[in-house]
Amino acid sequence: MNNEKNPIRDGIIVTVVGGIILAVLAWIFDGVLEALKSIGNWLLSGLIYVKQDLIALWDYFRSPLTIPWGLLWLLVILSIIALWRLLLPAISPLVKKEKTPKPYKPRLDDYREDVVFNIKWEWSNIYGTLPNEPAGFCSNCSTRLVYSVDGYPEKTSFICQSCGRTIATLDGNLRYALSTVAREIERRIKTNEWQFIVTRQHNQKTG
Repeated sequence: MNNEKNPIRDGIIVTVVGGIILAVLAWIFDGVLEALKSIGNWLLSGLIYVKQDLIALWDYFRSPLTIPWGLLWLLVILSIIALWRLLLPAISPLVKKEKTPKPYKPRLDDYREDVVFNIKWEWSNIYGTLPNEPAGFCSNCSTRLVYSVDGYPEKTSFICQSCGRTIATLDGNLRYALSTVAREIERRIKTNEWQFIVTRQHNQKTG
C-alpha cells in the first residue's frame, strides 16, 4: 500500500470538506435570520394591535356618556364604599395605634438617677442591685457637691458651693455615707419603687 502524501488528493479533500462546512454554516445562518425575522414581525404585529387597542380605548373615554348621570354617581359611590371596605383592615391598626399609644415600660437600665437624702444622685449603671459609684449633685442648681468629714463619731456633710449651703449630713466617713446611699437605692430596686421613679422621670421629660 502506498502511504506517501499526495498534494493534489489532499487539496481536493480539504476543498470538499471546507465547502461542506461552509454550506452547513450558511444553512444555519439563514435559519437564524429567518427566526429573527419571524420574531421581529410578531413583535411588530403585537405593537400594532396594542396601539390600535389604546387608540380605541382613548376614543371610548372621549366619547359622550350613554348612561344617566345619576347611575354614574351611584356606581362611583358604590366603588368608593367597596374600596374603603377593602382598605379598612389595613388602615384600622394604624388608626388605633395613633389613638392608643403603647404605654411606657420602664427598664432597670433607665434607672440612672434618684433623689436620696435630699441629694440628687447619678450613676452610670447598675451592677446586680447596686449603683456604680453614685455621684451627688445639688437638686437646685445641679452643681456637683463637695464633702466634709467632721466630728467624732464621724459625719460626712455634702455641700453645694454654688448655693453656699449644706444639703445633707450622713453618719460615718465618706465611704460609709456613700454605702448608705447605695443601700437605699438597692432597697428601692428590690421593692420595685424604681419603676415608679423612672416612669415619673420619663413623663416629666416627655411632657
